[in-house]
Amino acid sequence: EPEEEVTREQYSALKALFESACPPYTDFAVWGPFNRRLQKRLKLSGLTLGEDGTLVRTELYGPPSFEEWERSFRPFRTGCIMLNMVDPANLDLYANHVKAAVQRFGVSAWPVIYQADVRARLEQIERVRRRVELEAEQAQRLGGSTPLEPKRPWNYCFRMLVEDDKFWRKEVEQPALLILSHAKSIKSELGGDAP
Repeated sequence: EPEEEVTREQYSALKALFESACPPYTDFAVWGPFNRRLQKRLKLSGLTLGEDGTLVRTELYGPPSFEEWERSFRPFRTGCIMLNMVDPANLDLYANHVKAAVQRFGVSAWPVIYQADVRARLEQIERVRRRVELEAEQAQRLGGSTPLEPKRPWNYCFRMLVEDDKFWRKEVEQPALLILSHAKSIKSELGGDAP
């Protein structure tokens, strides 16, 4: 579908991430469908006129809902598949995991869920990669193997990221339950790293 297409710039950026062994994280505030349209809008809205007449850089925010998140995830998914770095099944598993959290905790918990997604794709997946690579080395020394493919580590990492119950419990379940029970405010559960 046209909204799933990856621009040449997006493809190049994602390829560079994979080649440098960095986590395949893309910021959905600037990555999404019809990216060339988005880039034009960002150039216009990236600076605003301040009270003293100077140009002030404005902060960009991530997707305000799961539906918008999913629209940004779909070109990311396409790029990962085009580069043969992550299988569609593992990307779908991850997207469905995020969707299940929204269905379980409701749209009022979206800011916490989005924050967890950002932390998962930017930070936790790297921890998962280190762990599964260590497990693969240990298995190989013992004459065994694991599903990890050394040239495509992020493929297995997306699957293992979804199965990282401890991470999701800490980042989504506990904060969402505190918010839904009115024991804490949503603002108190947000770290400011994924506005």
